[in-house]
Formats: sequence, structure tokens, C-alpha cells
Amino acid sequence: MTAQFYSRYRRVSVIQAYAPHNEKEEEEKTNSIRSHERLWMDVIRTTYQLIIIMGDLNAKVGSDNNGYERTMGIHGLGTQDENGERLCEFSQTSKLVITGTLFPHKNLHESTWVSVTGTAKIQIDHLLISGQ
Repeated sequence: MTAQFYSRYRRVSVIQAYAPHNEKEEEEKTNSIRSHERLWMDVIRTTYQLIIIMGDLNAKVGSDNNGYERTMGIHGLGTQDENGERLCEFSQTSKLVITGTLFPHKNLHESTWVSVTGTAKIQIDHLLISGQ
């Protein structure tokens, strides 16, 4: 879903996104990425625009930002998975910043999903913002 807001100085586009889990078929994940990329290309055609992408991206980006220093910080949770690598690559090529990794958080606020038993805590929901 996309919403666009206009102000005197800048246009703001907000994209609410969902990505399939790591366990899904490769074809479904690839199709999801392609649809996000098509939407992204439609949105970035406008100049002077602030772009915000948020949602359940089912990606663990982790805390190791080697190679992605301009895309993410070191305050992610856990280790990067396949979807996390895809998200980092997409963010890097699209000049987006994964904001939840930029600053340290209290333990209570680090994870975006917690298992019923409370033993598994992961960060899979993200907010990305254009870094231009």
C-alpha cells in the first residue's frame, strides 16, 4: 500500500510492505522482491521526495554492517538471515537506511516479534527511509 502526502517543500511517500518468510518458496520471495522493486521505481521518479518504507519485512538484518555501513547501523538484533541480506542489498541499491539499527534500544524495545514462550526474540519489522 502506498500513500503520498504533499507539503510546500517536499513530497512524502509512505509504503506499507510485507515480505514472505524465509521458509517460503524461492519463487514467492523473488516475486515479492520484484513487486517491491517495481513499486519503488514508480515512487522514486519524483524529485524532492522523502520515502518511508515500513512493515513486516520478515528480515533479520543483524548487527554486522560490514559492507552496508551507509545502509544500516550496528544495533540490529541477532544475526543476518537470507531475507536480511536481500533487504540490505535492496536498501543499499535504493539508497535507503534501515533506521531500527542506527541507535541502541532498551532490551524491551529491541525485538519486533516474540514467541509465545518468550524464548525467541527477533527483529523482523523495519522502517526504512530515503537517505538522500
